[in-house]
Amino acid sequence: MNQILEIKHAHYFNLLDTNHDGVLNESDFLHLSLRYCSAFGLQTSSRWYSSIQSIFLGNWKLLSESVESKKAITKEQWLQFTSNHLITQRATYQSFVVNQTKLLIDLFDTNRDGYLQFNEYIDMLKCYNINTQSALDSFKILDLNYDKKLSHEEIIQSLRQYFTSTNPNTPGNHFFGVIPEIQNLTIPSDVLLQQSLPRLR
Repeated sequence: MNQILEIKHAHYFNLLDTNHDGVLNESDFLHLSLRYCSAFGLQTSSRWYSSIQSIFLGNWKLLSESVESKKAITKEQWLQFTSNHLITQRATYQSFVVNQTKLLIDLFDTNRDGYLQFNEYIDMLKCYNINTQSALDSFKILDLNYDKKLSHEEIIQSLRQYFTSTNPNTPGNHFFGVIPEIQNLTIPSDVLLQQSLPRLR
């Protein structure tokens, strides 16, 4: 796997590993879904509560079935999943990234204006235990037109960059907090020209 992709996917693994035990299991995905439900005080009987749990646990099922492991998934297995499935198979990417993101955008877009304001974006990242300053720094990088808001389309595009771009200068690399290892990388321009986004099948 490309070095930049490996850094980003390992970073996301750490965010998913909510109990910091070095592996992913169903409880991590459940715990993450409960953070989002708790952030809005959602009742277990609400439609939002059911939808959030369904999509997070659905992603766990997709991941565990893809690597044929029902209990615990190591970082190495996760990187194999992202390389062999997540960034190359359209259906997997749609389910694991796009569908989950669209649901969370709808949840955090509290004024229903089609955008996430900086405070809404920061609140969304807090559920991954990303601190306020790091989330704010990420927002500043992603807000290319300096209008202090991100459209739903801009967010989806930024996530596509996060999960698939091999260019260290791509703004979306820092969607889930600024990653120093990528900021410090210097890649020759001729190498960058040879790299492209993986094609989804």
